[in-house]
Amino acid sequence: MRVLFWLALIVLIYAALRKKAAQKMRAAQAEYEAQAARTPQAAPSAAAENMVQCAACQVYFPESEAVVHEGRIYCSQEHAGSHPV
Repeated sequence: MRVLFWLALIVLIYAALRKKAAQKMRAAQAEYEAQAARTPQAAPSAAAENMVQCAACQVYFPESEAVVHEGRIYCSQEHAGSHPV
């Protein structure tokens, strides 16, 4: 009779611990999902831009930053004014 009592007690304790662990897991998952909802999503990245090469220093840079002087492409006003044609 005592064996059945202890066995039933162990089963009840095991079931209670599993239930408690499952509740903690659900709470952690809910907190993670709530935090993910609060975090702003990254904006879609801009489309890739063409790269061009400076006629003076041979460095590649975005086409939108180019300085065109006498039909040649430069990375800055300084290079556009100082580089011979």
